[in-house]
Amino acid sequence: MPAWTVPTFEKEESEAFRDLWTLTRRLDDELNRETTARALKIPQFAAIMERMSPALVEEQRLRGMELQRLALVDGDWAPYLADLTEQGVRYAHLGVDFHLWFDLVTSYRHVVASHLVEACAGNVVEVLRIFEAMDRYLDVAMGTIGKSYLAAKEQIIAEQQNAIRELSTPVLQVEEGLLILALVGVLDTARTRQLTESLLLAIRARRARVVVMDITGVPIVDSRVANHLVQTVKAARLMGADVIVTGISPEIAQTLVYIGAELRGAQTLGDLQWGLQEAHRILRAEREA
Repeated sequence: MPAWTVPTFEKEESEAFRDLWTLTRRLDDELNRETTARALKIPQFAAIMERMSPALVEEQRLRGMELQRLALVDGDWAPYLADLTEQGVRYAHLGVDFHLWFDLVTSYRHVVASHLVEACAGNVVEVLRIFEAMDRYLDVAMGTIGKSYLAAKEQIIAEQQNAIRELSTPVLQVEEGLLILALVGVLDTARTRQLTESLLLAIRARRARVVVMDITGVPIVDSRVANHLVQTVKAARLMGADVIVTGISPEIAQTLVYIGAELRGAQTLGDLQWGLQEAHRILRAEREA
């Protein structure tokens, strides 16, 4: 299902669209020259246009005109809206600020308006009719491109957040069979779930026997997150890894006691160095057994 909806128009609106097309084609050279000049004054658009060859700029301009003609003259809006949807996604990934689109559209509207009275021979009714058609057309166009732009931005932000979570909960392999999970900063439910998934995947992929989970850098956790930590320890144990938790602060210890959560199956030691020493002892004992 497309990300856009083909609008429906009254007969009078469709006729006004066709007249708008006729007018803008008569002014094509002036519109192209003036809107291009205004676009070049916007640094983000200028940077994009300057990377394009003149032939490519002209090719895209002609393609855009044909898509507009299909919409305004033939009433076939689907190809035009599909193209606008792709533009919204493309410019979201290029990092173009959306408000710049409004600046460019406003420039286009001003250019058309400056020629409209003369083109309509001073007929006020005709001027208003075509101007309303232009507003309607631009509303549809900006609504379509805006929706796809915002959807793409939301996806980009979500992907960045996932990447940040992964970077903020790195699972490091110190040596064969030994992993370290060093947690820093505030833990929330989403991040705790992420670290659980990352840890379990690492245990399986690297066939880890011991995991040292250091929470020295975590200032405090609530009861829900504390329960998630307990579940993480249990899950790691089920996958065959011994768990050593280091750096538990007095505040976190009090939270664990308050909610009645116990890190059963996990050793708790004072600091990371102590935890690594114990991990090495466990691995050495297994190798010598």
